[in-house]
Amino acid sequence: MLVPVLASTLFVTSALLFVLEPLVAKSLLPVLGGGAAVWTTSVAFFQLALLAGYGYAHLAPSWLPPRRHAVIHVALLACAAIALPLRAPADLVAPAHHQAIWLFGKLAVSIGPTFVLLAATAPLVQRWLSSTGHPDARDPYFLYAASNAGSLLALAAYPVLLEPLAGLERQRRLWMGGLALAVVLLGASAAAAWRAGVGKAVSDPVAARSPASAGERLRWLVLAAVPSSLLLSVTSYLTTDVVAMPLLWVVPLALYLLTFILAFARRPLLSGTPAVVRIQGFLLLPIAAEMFMRTGASAAVLVPLHVLAFFVTALVCHQEIARSRPPAARSTEFYLVVALGGALGGLFNVFAAPTMFRSLLEYPVGLIAAALLRPAPEGARPATPRARRRDVLLPVAIGAALFAGVRVVHAIEAHAGARVGLGALIAVLTPAALFTYSFRSRPLRFGLGLAAIMVAGASYAKGAEQTLYTARSFYGTHKVVLQPPATRLLSHGDTTHGAQDLSPPRRREPLTYYHPTGPAGGVMAAWRGRPERRRVGLIGLGAGSLAAYADPGERWTFYEIDPVVIDVARDRGLFTFLADARGTVDVVPGDGRLSLAAVPDATFGLLVLDAFSSDSVPTHLLTREAFALYLRKLTPAGIIAVNVSNRYLDLASVVAGNAAALGLSSRVRFDAPTDELARAGKFASLWMVLGRTIDDLAPLASDTRWTAPEAAGPRWTDDASNLWTVLHLF
Repeated sequence: MLVPVLASTLFVTSALLFVLEPLVAKSLLPVLGGGAAVWTTSVAFFQLALLAGYGYAHLAPSWLPPRRHAVIHVALLACAAIALPLRAPADLVAPAHHQAIWLFGKLAVSIGPTFVLLAATAPLVQRWLSSTGHPDARDPYFLYAASNAGSLLALAAYPVLLEPLAGLERQRRLWMGGLALAVVLLGASAAAAWRAGVGKAVSDPVAARSPASAGERLRWLVLAAVPSSLLLSVTSYLTTDVVAMPLLWVVPLALYLLTFILAFARRPLLSGTPAVVRIQGFLLLPIAAEMFMRTGASAAVLVPLHVLAFFVTALVCHQEIARSRPPAARSTEFYLVVALGGALGGLFNVFAAPTMFRSLLEYPVGLIAAALLRPAPEGARPATPRARRRDVLLPVAIGAALFAGVRVVHAIEAHAGARVGLGALIAVLTPAALFTYSFRSRPLRFGLGLAAIMVAGASYAKGAEQTLYTARSFYGTHKVVLQPPATRLLSHGDTTHGAQDLSPPRRREPLTYYHPTGPAGGVMAAWRGRPERRRVGLIGLGAGSLAAYADPGERWTFYEIDPVVIDVARDRGLFTFLADARGTVDVVPGDGRLSLAAVPDATFGLLVLDAFSSDSVPTHLLTREAFALYLRKLTPAGIIAVNVSNRYLDLASVVAGNAAALGLSSRVRFDAPTDELARAGKFASLWMVLGRTIDDLAPLASDTRWTAPEAAGPRWTDDASNLWTVLHLF
């Protein structure tokens, strides 16, 4: 019964760890604006806490006899469970800068001790088994697969079962019940190990005297760091440049865990490492080409492509780690080094990369590093000096050819248009990709060839558009580009957050979602000159486009959480909407909902919610409690206008559901531009307006394009919001 009890303990404790991650991250989302960086930063913290747990598991048994330490570990976990706070304080406010450091600190003082103790359980239990006389004592690594299986199942169940069926408060209660079960199982494991003679087994003297070499440790470290960095990179890339949805946050992490299960299983399902390595080489080249060509393909194509490439790449690295694992006597040292590599990869993405790079450059860097780490084919001959020179010279030749080809492609695009230029680009790229793939049996040559494609691709992208400004903050990467002759566009990932044509005739004309002929323009025109327009509050700034509607005598207050966006909107060299506004315009930094809470009631006659077009939806702005707050801040006849334009989520039904729950009247309008207006910078948009009574919406009564919502959708609350019910990917 020893092994089943130990495996059950690891399964439950690991499941608790990986339910805790999304549970805590979701609890903190409202404090930090709902962005994907909350998740990636939290994952980096958990990797660091995992390292602390593995360090404790490695060192503590050398300080205490195994039996005494087992008792102490169970007692410590029980005490941590009693003291654990799972709910963020109601008055918690994030700072305007250094949000990642602040988040690390909050996580460390709240759930850090419990997480460390839970994380330490896996290597400790394996060490208990290895110090008994049990037949499996010499190779306890199969328990690592059981541990990761619990993690994977919990992580997969969270968005599919737990989040849709239970609110945050119920999730917390269920988690605490699971923690109590874990304490009981851990006590049972300690007792079972005691009966099996823990601490009395004869150790392997050779293993005890031969610690891992520096080279072994370095290889474990790097092989763990690269997929850990890629985990956060691919998550950030998919949820900003492809489809910014929190539902995708758990997918790369789940696959990351699955690679550990496959690599450390007793009988690995994908044991043929050479086959996996070949598949990896085949997948990395399309990823490089996609970044090169900037195709704008649909999420249905790009998400599986990037996720599959990440999965195979992580599996290659983790199979190499598993293949080189040491004897059981040194298992805790092994886990400690692997955890250190994972923590370093995460910390690099969260702290170093934003300082070093203005864009998500850590993603291609990680892919190139993974290519360089590919194992050489079995039986490969030692490289000759000539082969080593060719490992460098051939990729350099490919890069030179690509740079020359890029110049030709740019010339063709300038004279024959983008369609012909795309054909020329494919003609240039295809032979380079084929040559690089032929290098797949030479890791250095293949990795440098991949780097040549990506560097040339960056040159192509830079030449295809004139970038005026790039900056990176906790909330993402922002870029302002010039669209000839005089239009500037502000983008975050693949989402445009504002545009302005600086030619004198059109300088004051709001574009994109805010065009005068669209729903936003209709609302501003209908209430122009009315008392409600005297004070206007707006959540979400972007380029400041809506400030173009501010008239003399009106006071408009924008609330914006991202300091980089504020800097961009205020920079007259980039956008002039704020500077040109005819009314008084204020910009208040910070989360819109938290900032509004400090405003006196009945302040605004018009409240505009415009923080949802990026698809990384701050759900705390769309809950029933949030709309109740908005109503308190409105004057008696005031209205709320909501930009619910979103590619993948039916947010109109959510707003309609909240309107029904609060007894509000609402109208909705979808507007698609004509071809001529689209060329002039107008975007399709979907807006809703809400008032306490239908009379409050009377200024729009004569406009038949504003209609009643078809049906009230889910009623989100601060405790429960389910994205599955409003999701439409295709």
